[in-house]
Amino acid sequence: MSGRIVHGREREGDAQPEPLAYYHRTGPLGDVTRAQLSLHRIGVVGLGVGATSATFDTAGRILFYEIDPEVLRLARRYFHFLRDDPRLEFRTGDARRVLARERAEHAAPLDLLLVDAFTGDAVPTHLLTREALQLYMARVRPGGVVLVHASNLYYDLTSVLASTARSTGLAAAYRVHDSPLAPGQTPSRYFALARRPGALDGLVALGWHRTRAGDGISDIAPFTDDHADTFGAFLRAL
Repeated sequence: MSGRIVHGREREGDAQPEPLAYYHRTGPLGDVTRAQLSLHRIGVVGLGVGATSATFDTAGRILFYEIDPEVLRLARRYFHFLRDDPRLEFRTGDARRVLARERAEHAAPLDLLLVDAFTGDAVPTHLLTREALQLYMARVRPGGVVLVHASNLYYDLTSVLASTARSTGLAAAYRVHDSPLAPGQTPSRYFALARRPGALDGLVALGWHRTRAGDGISDIAPFTDDHADTFGAFLRAL
């Protein structure tokens, strides 16, 4: 927990832990599997309790990028998502720095990169800028997808991402899921980006909305490393 935000849940007594909170299979994150996106090699920025490893149970390899080693220790001690899973690999440090180093070293490209490193009222803006999105796209293969968990009680991150994606020429789509919810599930909002619009067709077929010029959700200045209008994003959420 962080203030009003519960970042991860696990139901006691489950033989196989089922992803709950923002990561349940009937929500936007579960759509990634239903849309039959390639999941051979996934990167996840932000570990939390490790629930995404259960949502992506068909993935071949999952690389977690986590800035705080204590988060990994707690996830392993108190939750069961990460236990006895040979698919998982952990890389510690600020994700932008680690991803940039991997790009420089010509690391194997990812099929999907999920950015999930946000808390309720403290947004790491350097993970949402135009330069950050360009780095993410450089780490996924040409037909790959970058997925951003944009749920937030205080800021309209969907508008920020729509504007920033449009400024970089990327195709984008989003889905808001707030009902129906089973016990333990949380309303969520996810945003997907790709170089090729066709890479998002499977998600759109499942109810995701493409962003387009003049759609009313991208009329905010894009975030850059030099300037991020967090107050504007806050006002749009009111």
